[in-house]
Amino acid sequence: MLKAESPRPAPQKTGFAESTRPRCAFSPGLRSFAEDYDLFLVDQWGVLHDGQTAYPGVVECLLQLLSLGKRLVVLSNSGKRAETNALQLASMGITENCYTLLVTSGEIARESLSSRTYPFLPSMGRRCLLLSSYGESSLVQGLDIELAETVVSADFILLAGVGDDHPMEFYQQILDYAGAHRIPLVCANPDWVRLSPKGLVFSAGEVARRFERMGGQVHYIGKPYPMIYEHCRKVLPDFESSRVVAVGDSFFHDVVGGARFGLATAFVTDGIHKADFPDTLDEAGRFRKLAEIAKDYGVWPNWVIPRFRW
Repeated sequence: MLKAESPRPAPQKTGFAESTRPRCAFSPGLRSFAEDYDLFLVDQWGVLHDGQTAYPGVVECLLQLLSLGKRLVVLSNSGKRAETNALQLASMGITENCYTLLVTSGEIARESLSSRTYPFLPSMGRRCLLLSSYGESSLVQGLDIELAETVVSADFILLAGVGDDHPMEFYQQILDYAGAHRIPLVCANPDWVRLSPKGLVFSAGEVARRFERMGGQVHYIGKPYPMIYEHCRKVLPDFESSRVVAVGDSFFHDVVGGARFGLATAFVTDGIHKADFPDTLDEAGRFRKLAEIAKDYGVWPNWVIPRFRW
């Protein structure tokens, strides 16, 4: 059983047959394939840090890639603004000189809400119920919308994050009303689980999935959905898909997302899938476990690394 992202979802439509297997190689670090790519789209949580501390070797690896002329984009499903994430990274020693650009699903959601473009079309209305971690509201500050205090007065829900202060039952009550009254939900953080002091706990994407299973209308902004990759293509000059690799620890969000967009992928096993790839597992065992996961999604990563290091 896939412990890190259990319960395992039904197989996703990825555009790949289950028998499709691109070149897949286990490697101790990025040194093995750094020369193959010009642009690295690197996940944040579970790859660069655990929410509190940068992982050993991360800063050195980032700087090494930059010294080789590589471009580095921290590509995050954070429902918060890019500036907020940059400050958090800097507090852990991952300063702005360690990467080229930081892109968050939250920042893209804000831009779309400001311009009232998809999925925030004018017909959606102006009254927004913002659900975020610990009431953080910078995502919508300064925008021409009306914040609703409860779902009863909302035209739509913007789900930017969840915190440890509310159990799933809190969100379920909101979803029940929204479903009964056809109130749409925009999820700006599609992650199913998140790292916390208690270990892996549910994240905003799991709340959105629950609403979707209820028949609710959900729009996702973030990995593995194309909008966030299209944004990167738009803002980065010379975005050549064959020279881009997506690096991340969530098989569904990072590997499937990158593969759907025609990118090479590098799967980090020592993140949310850590329980599936213990240090005691030999190479054959690691390959068998990878095959189990890959079969569920119909996608193989090009590279498999234990953690983000040179």
